[in-house]
Amino acid sequence: MLSDTAGIADVGVPPDAEKILSLEPDLIVTTLPFAETVEGGYEALSQIAPTVVVEQYNDPIKDVAMFGDILGKQDEAQQWNKAFATKIAEYKEKISPFIKADETFSILNVRPNNVFIYGDTNMGGNIIYKYLNLKPAEKVNTEVIHGETWEISTEVIPDFMGDRLILAVNKGAEEKMKEVETLIQNTPTWQAGKIYNIDFDQFLFSDPISVEQQLILSSTC
Repeated sequence: MLSDTAGIADVGVPPDAEKILSLEPDLIVTTLPFAETVEGGYEALSQIAPTVVVEQYNDPIKDVAMFGDILGKQDEAQQWNKAFATKIAEYKEKISPFIKADETFSILNVRPNNVFIYGDTNMGGNIIYKYLNLKPAEKVNTEVIHGETWEISTEVIPDFMGDRLILAVNKGAEEKMKEVETLIQNTPTWQAGKIYNIDFDQFLFSDPISVEQQLILSSTC
């Protein structure tokens, strides 16, 4: 997703406080789940440098505005958000001839031992549902986006399927995918050929750089 990673250091998962210290940062930005995995947590990080804990899977448009305020770069943040809004409008226009207003979407992630349905935060959900304003399948809307469902049993996958299915199959999930295929091959979505494969690693994150690239990839599915 990043074409230039020069100067970016890997601090590990969980993050290594000593490694972070060696980088001599002026500011640390993290999410609460990551901060909690560091030995000493937020307190340890804040002793290294001022530390900002941000919401995980937040709206990247809000993130850019927030960092513009933190870094005193409000003008640059506004310019990025304006350009991103223009791109969204362009891609909406690009896909509109091919998608009916009442068509529904689902995002399915198949892992070696689990199956997950994504909402409107990441895995392309923020792009599809929030930015492009495409319609989620009914159960995705009620039980995932407005509920707490995420992991589902294989047997109920057809209940969550929309007219179009975005599918991310993880490495090592080939056997699980065979099980999934058996269940969905008789659905209208499968038979209409409206299943679109995406790369899990490319669509997992919801930071502004990732989402900008995901917008391009989503329009070519």
